[in-house]
Amino acid sequence: MLKMQNLSVQLGGLLQRKAKLLEDISCEIAQRQLVGVIGPNGAGKSTLLKSVAGIQAFTGSVRFFDKDLAKLPVAARARQLAYLPQAEVPAWQLSVRDLVSIGRLPWRGEAEDKSVARVAAAMDKTDSAALAERTVDTLSGGELKRVQVARLLASSAPLLVADEPIAALDLAHQWQVMELLRREARAGRTLLVAIHDLALAARFCDRLLLLDRGRLHGFGTPQQILNEENLANVFGVDAALRNIDGVPVLMHRGLRSV
Repeated sequence: MLKMQNLSVQLGGLLQRKAKLLEDISCEIAQRQLVGVIGPNGAGKSTLLKSVAGIQAFTGSVRFFDKDLAKLPVAARARQLAYLPQAEVPAWQLSVRDLVSIGRLPWRGEAEDKSVARVAAAMDKTDSAALAERTVDTLSGGELKRVQVARLLASSAPLLVADEPIAALDLAHQWQVMELLRREARAGRTLLVAIHDLALAARFCDRLLLLDRGRLHGFGTPQQILNEENLANVFGVDAALRNIDGVPVLMHRGLRSV
């Protein structure tokens, strides 16, 4: 499992005003689960994912199957965890195939045919195969996002961390990517994903981790977390989650009255 214990992030020093971005986040995430990290803008979602990925300095601990991720050598951590940032613009005119192949770098010593097969499968899953020979600077925002998701899936890491993997995607590809992530969880991986679309989070995620102003406001099933009280107090909207033909649907009624 993935275990966060008293994870906190504070910026600023002697000459700067200190700001707490995260404060005492503790929770345990089981294997084979797709966990959505939700909350309003500035709640700490990206900071949490960066901390888990080892990009953001923090206090507390993040352990994955009893391994302290922060203390692992970079190469060893790359074999445990693959990370997709929220915004990423490739600095070189790589081909799509080469960009997706970067996801295989931690396994350079393995048989080449295995890596080639994983890269091809990842591009097929994300509808990126037809883009393979194009350079990434010629892609639309949505095409680039699908290619970046393919790079994430090409990894063999058991823990996948993705910051808004469906941003910039059209409706069909949003559903497709969420389906892919859920399948990865069912196949044995652990996934931690920041997502703004609460309806898709309710439909596809096993658990939701709700952040509010840097604190853990709730952790549980979508039905437990997406209640009228949390939607009003955390998101500032008058809404409710309803089941229609067994499918959770978010019903918006408007902004919360002040």
